[in-house]
Amino acid sequence: MQSETELMRYIHKLSDKDYGLANGMIPLGSCTMKLNSAVVMMPITYPGFANLHPFAPKDQTQGYNYMIKELEMMLSAITHYDKISLQPNSGANGEFAGLTAIMKYHQSRG
Repeated sequence: MQSETELMRYIHKLSDKDYGLANGMIPLGSCTMKLNSAVVMMPITYPGFANLHPFAPKDQTQGYNYMIKELEMMLSAITHYDKISLQPNSGANGEFAGLTAIMKYHQSRG
């Protein structure tokens, strides 16, 4: 290094080699699945939708239950899975479920 400018350029060149979510996407992993735009996620923040108490009585959750069952049925029809769960899980659980489905498919085909 001959100058401060060369040193700064070298440091910048090294930082350009850093690969992160700010300048790229990781091909696999649960984190990438969570990168939804704010406009897509906004409806779940609506007060009439987002503030259900976890221990709300069943007679106050009929609309939610209907919506969840309907979405599960639609996703089952699309994916041809016997059952769909909307229970939140870690990304690792989703990846495991996907790999298990692929394995069972191959086993069914011999």
